[in-house]
Amino acid sequence: MKKLMIVFILAVAFSTFAQNKILPKDIQIKTAVLAAPEMYRDGATVLGYNQEGKLVTLREGNNGMVCLADDPNKEGINVVL
Repeated sequence: MKKLMIVFILAVAFSTFAQNKILPKDIQIKTAVLAAPEMYRDGATVLGYNQEGKLVTLREGNNGMVCLADDPNKEGINVVL
């Protein structure tokens, strides 16, 4: 019975960890700006997702370009300007 309980606890812990699909802020920024022309990337505002999955501003920009990071709740990768 103890072994079964340990396996269950590990399965729940692994499942919880695996479901956290939100990438770190720096990775979200790097992938989001790939959609922008190279000359606008450094000054672009980047919107992405915090650990709760809410849309937030990851980086303020200064050139009028806005990039949106990949939505972790959708399949595949999709970044937009």
